Parts: sequence; structure tokens; C-alpha cells
Amino acid sequence: MSNKSAFKIPSLRGDFSDTTELHHLLFAISKFFPMIIYVNLTQNKYKMLEYESFTTKKAAIEGNFDDLVNVGVETVHPLHKKKFYDTFCRENLLKAYASGEESVVLDVRQLSDQGEYGWVKTSVIFLTNEENDEVLEITLARPFEQEKVRELDNQRLRTVLDMALLGSYEYVSLINVKTGMYENYATDGKESHQAPPNGNYDKSIMYIRDLLVPEEDRIEYFNRAELSTVVAKMKETGGHYHFRYRINTSLEPRWYEAMYQYCLPDKDELLLTVQDISNAVIAEQSKLDLEISRRNLERQQFLKGLGFDILIDIDLLSAKAELFGDTKSLLKREIILDNFPRGEIEAGMVHPEDVQKVYKVLDFSNLSDTFTLDFRFKHGDGKYFWCRCKGLVIKDENKIPYRCICKFTDIDEHKKSELKLLHKTQIDSLTGLYNKLTTEILVNEYLSGEGVDSRHGLLVLDLDNFKLVNDNWGHKSGDDLLQLIAKTLKESVRASDIVGRIGGDEFVALLKNIDSATDVIDKANVIRSRIKAIRLDEAGDRFIPAFSVGIGLYPEHGNAYENIFELADAAMYYVKNHGKDGVKLS
Repeated sequence: MSNKSAFKIPSLRGDFSDTTELHHLLFAISKFFPMIIYVNLTQNKYKMLEYESFTTKKAAIEGNFDDLVNVGVETVHPLHKKKFYDTFCRENLLKAYASGEESVVLDVRQLSDQGEYGWVKTSVIFLTNEENDEVLEITLARPFEQEKVRELDNQRLRTVLDMALLGSYEYVSLINVKTGMYENYATDGKESHQAPPNGNYDKSIMYIRDLLVPEEDRIEYFNRAELSTVVAKMKETGGHYHFRYRINTSLEPRWYEAMYQYCLPDKDELLLTVQDISNAVIAEQSKLDLEISRRNLERQQFLKGLGFDILIDIDLLSAKAELFGDTKSLLKREIILDNFPRGEIEAGMVHPEDVQKVYKVLDFSNLSDTFTLDFRFKHGDGKYFWCRCKGLVIKDENKIPYRCICKFTDIDEHKKSELKLLHKTQIDSLTGLYNKLTTEILVNEYLSGEGVDSRHGLLVLDLDNFKLVNDNWGHKSGDDLLQLIAKTLKESVRASDIVGRIGGDEFVALLKNIDSATDVIDKANVIRSRIKAIRLDEAGDRFIPAFSVGIGLYPEHGNAYENIFELADAAMYYVKNHGKDGVKLS
């Protein structure tokens, strides 16, 4: 493999043989890089050509390159470990070489012999190998703490200056997370920002709290602004935290928003900006007053002419809910309004089988303006009953939902009658398994929906010599055998798998989320073994039931039931025609 790098070393070999030219070159390079490593990526070998350890972990002079990378990872700062491994693992270096890269460079912090992290620059230079296709490289590493600190300081100052020059902030400050000290870089000189220009951050917060924050807001202000809270919130949110607070000025109270973000990648310093948002708060309050009036009108319109058992008005932004109606008459218990309906779900008040569809409805952005949902609610006596929720989703001018009014009605008797009728149309009356049409519908719905991105196996199972049972012991014995087989099939697969009877003595089973075809074959043989253990009292050992089984796989053999079944059915008939009692993968 050729490489565009112009860096060539005559006589350089992949087996680490020494050469005069190489020694001269390394002597010169070692003046600047105390660690030089020659690596044969193809053979996964390395050899230290110059080694002055500046980390706490000592590596062997030569050996396996993958092991060397793992040793390096142990010495790297926790924030840099993943980046270090992703950059220097052999697989990614080979990819970089193949893509035409000449070198790879990374700055990380590594633990020194003194027990402190210092900046180290590591460079990988790919070499042109003129003798064979082996991939060679030289790794150079050197500490450069002072250079990096100057670089980061410049970056930090540029960031702060950029924020200050924007002109939209009244206050810009840098906070050192480790020392707790801060320094102001810009202030508008208003009463709200008369804390000392530098010093201890928490003390400055207490100064503002005691002197300027209204008495009723002081505890909340300090709890939000103290450094330990800020750091914890930054970790929770991934690097951004903000809150609002009020300040008493000589003219009128003013609202401000404090915003925190990391100034540098190592997260040792925070950038705090403060902005006057008083005008925005006044506008929001006016909008809220208007919204309250509109909400009352919408509620009246929604309820007009409708009977209801319970009505709940949900503020989607605050997750607060308001209840109308007598819950005790319907539920014989109180409804959990905090964080509704999640509070009800987490308390086990929604049937486990209905939880996912209720959560799906919670994504109001994907719903139309109205929706209907049937699910099972827990009654005060501990039993579940069917309830129908009709909802009105209210959206703002940007089509973003902010409110939902839900009407709940008891439909338990009606729903149970409806499900009983549906059950009759879906279930094979003899075996209790899904019938042929329902099996096909359920499999296709699963393959095109929840299971579209996974692997599944379809078993087509045909009972061998079933006619002998009907001929020798009668049709009732045949029905008894089919029922025993259906029961065994259900017990041999998971509850989530789909099992159906599609003919007189023919069955289908969809095994969901398989790892390999071998798993499906093994499961088919387990089923065959269990079926052979079934005995009819009247027949005893004179009839030992057996299955001929054909297997189709999703997505290898098709993306719909019809395609996969056709191949699995053909495989099953192959077994039938070649001795029966066996398994064949299509």
C-alpha cells in the first residue's frame, strides 16, 4: 500500500533491525522528544528507541502494541481516556493510514511521576515502507505543560472578551471551579453588580443576596447560585445551567438571568454571564394573564354539552394538573396530580400492558389536536378497569403543545364485551392459539413495526402421521392431541413470541429477537423433543407424535410473512419427503 507521506527512511525494516541512518535520525529527534517508539502496526509490535519516562506507569521496552496503548490509557486524565484510546488504538491508526493521513497528533493530560497531571503532545508519523506492504509508524511524545497553559489562557481570554464585547450582558465573570475564586471582566456598573471585582465566588453571592435580593427570594437565590449547586447542575445538563432572580434597585425591582457554561474543555473554569430580562418577564406575565383568560374559555367550550366522569387540565410545560369532577365516585381513590400522568404510572395505577401506549400518547407533539385512548386504570379496590380518555391538545403559534384537557369515562363493561367478541374472531376455538388470519396479521405488524430492525425466526411445524390418530382412536383423540401439542408449543416459547394454528395439524411460531440461525434450530429441536414426550392414554407408545419443521429467517428470507412462510413451508415439505421428524433451515 502506498502512502503520500514524503518521510522515507532507507533500509527501514518491519522487524526492528537497527541501521546507522536510523540511529543518526533518532539522536537528532531525541533532543526534542524524550519518548520515541517505532511501531509495526501490521504485526502489532513496538520497540522503544528512546525512552525517558515522564509518567507514573512504566511500559516495557518492546512488545505488543495493543498492550502499550492500554498502559497509556491508564495514565491519561479521565476526561481524555476515551479520546486517547480512539485516536491511538491500532484499528483506528490503520484506518487513518489507509485514508491517506500523514500523521496523527493529540494533546492529553497524563499523570506525572510527581502525581500531577501535565500536558503531553503525542504525534504519530506514518512511514513509507519500500520493501513490503506492512504499515509502520514512529510515535513521538513530549511534555509541553507551559506551552499548553499559554494556549489555553489565550483561548480563555478570547472567549471572555468575545462575550464582553457582545454588549448584551451586564456582567461577565470567570469562576475557577477548583479554587472557588472569580474575576470580573465586564460589568455595567449597575446596583445589581456591585460585588467586588474579584475574590471568593460564594462570598460574592452572599453579598448580593444580603444586600440586593428581596428577602422572600434569598434562600432560593443562594441555593441556586452557590458554586456546588452550579457545578452539580452543569454535570446534569451536559454543560449549561441558568436561572432567574430578582434584584431590588433604587427605582424598581429588576429581573436578571444568570447563565453558566464551561470556558475550556477541561471544565476547570466557568463563564458566568448575567443579562437584564426585566422587559421579557413583563411581556411573559402579560401573555400569561391573557392565557388564563383563554384557558377558561377553551375549557368551557370543551365541556359544553359533554358529560364526563373526570376531567383533568394538564399544563405540559410545568407538568401541573387541575382536576374537575369527583374521582372517588369513579376510582374510589384520589388521583396523583403531581407530574400527571407519569405519577400515576410510576405508582402502578396503569396496567403494565398499557404503560407503553400511555407513554406514547405523552409525546403530544406527534398527536393531532384531539385523541382517544383506551387503557386500564387501577380502582381503589386494587382491580383494574377499562377507562377511555378523550383529549384536546392545545398548541401555541409555533405548533408546540403546551396544554392538554383530558376527559375520562368508565367503559369497563363495554370494553370487556368488545374484547370478548374480538377474541372469538382471532383465536382458534380448539387450541386457543391464534387462527391463520390473525397469525399472519400479527407477524406482519411486528415485522414492519417494533421488530423491523432485529432478527427473527419463523417455524412452520407439521404433525407427522396425524391421520393415524383419527383413524385408529377417533376424532376426539385427535382433538385431544392437538390441544396437548398447542399447550406444549406455548410453554416452549416466550410469552412475547407469536404462535398460531394455520391448518388441521400445521402450526406456526415466530421467535422474536434471535441472535443466530443456530438459536432457531436449537429451539425447534427442543420443541420436537417435548412433543415426542406427549402420550394419549388410549394410544400409549403406539403413537409417538413428531414434527417436520421448516425454518425461515427475517430479514434474510424476506421482509413479510408471506415471503418467509413460503420458504419455511418448502423446507418443511423437504423434511416430510425425506423421512419426516426433522428440521431444515430454508
